[in-house]
Amino acid sequence: MITQFEAIRLVLLERVAQTEKWGEQTHSWAEWATILGEEYGEFCEAVNETVLNNANKPELGGYKNMLKEATHTAAVAVQILEKLIEQCRQMEGEASNDEQGRNSKNLQGV
Repeated sequence: MITQFEAIRLVLLERVAQTEKWGEQTHSWAEWATILGEEYGEFCEAVNETVLNNANKPELGGYKNMLKEATHTAAVAVQILEKLIEQCRQMEGEASNDEQGRNSKNLQGV
């Protein structure tokens, strides 16, 4: 179980580092998908350079680099989740406001 906590800790530390480096990021969903894909691609490259016999860039491989790239990928995925949660809450708030608005309009004639 310690490994799970260590993994989550690494992701949270990376999220802090991303915010410190880039500030609050406001991308389109297509841009988020591209960023996540780029990070996942770097993880795949690290895996290939580590475990395949045809490594062309061994400096990009190694288990520590795989760990780093997996952490970056997970941190970007977490940031996407954060944005989706915000979006859903905003939409729920708008729906709630719309409902309240309809109710108050219905009461105006009473």
